[in-house]
Amino acid sequence: MLTCASVPSPFSAKSVCDAGAALVNAHGKSQFQPMLQLFEGYLDKKDVADEARYDKVREGAIVFLGTLARHLDPSDYKVNCGRQVI
Repeated sequence: MLTCASVPSPFSAKSVCDAGAALVNAHGKSQFQPMLQLFEGYLDKKDVADEARYDKVREGAIVFLGTLARHLDPSDYKVNCGRQVI
């Protein structure tokens, strides 16, 4: 996964983040479950060769999960779980 945080150039990183956020915003409602599973999969992955480098991938997944969360139904149990954590 190419993520915002894993791109070396700050300009390119912002472009990747903006493009990813635009995709999630445009398709998040209709593709919520597949996107959620994809991003959670990156967070759940435990056995990676380079942990420090993979942390950058996790950072990107978190950014995109936050963007995707805007498409959650307010009555969804994950909204209430998130409020309890915060």
